[in-house]
Amino acid sequence: MPAPPSVDHICLSEADSIYRNRHLQMIPPRVLYVPQLLTFADMGVSIAGFVAVTRREDSLAPTKYSRVGMALIAATYIWVAGISGALWLRRTHLPKEETRMINCVAVCTPLLGVRVLYSLLYAITGSKVLNTIVGNPTIYLFMTMIPEIAIVAICVWTILKIQRPERSKEVGGNKQQDIPLQNCGSSR
Repeated sequence: MPAPPSVDHICLSEADSIYRNRHLQMIPPRVLYVPQLLTFADMGVSIAGFVAVTRREDSLAPTKYSRVGMALIAATYIWVAGISGALWLRRTHLPKEETRMINCVAVCTPLLGVRVLYSLLYAITGSKVLNTIVGNPTIYLFMTMIPEIAIVAICVWTILKIQRPERSKEVGGNKQQDIPLQNCGSSR
């Protein structure tokens, strides 16, 4: 069973951006390594589980690998939710654009929790009702599809609302603004 999509990458890039913030450093960088390590461990377990499930008669039933994988995904979710919560509580100290990113993750985190809960319930119970292939489509719709679509829509909306930072560089003591290149093809 594939890992559910998440906002981990947005949250981690947001947290990394906040860590590198010139105005205020809010979290140590080591905090960001934990979700990365958990995700890599989950990938390894998922690969091993795929190999093991090909040798079983009931390939849709949860295995010890899928249960461990879901436990790792749940741990990643809890860790990222904790990072997001800590950053959200300190959002008043940040510039407007970074506050907007933190608010996006704060809104998406409960939706992601519903998505993770759906997969976790299946891994724990093994109920065919919660199976993504043969299970109840209404449950799948409300616990997976709608939260995923909402997360994507909220993140895209937030990204489109973020102002581009003005880029400038000093050349020979003079500040010059980056100008996008146009007609960069070779003229023959």
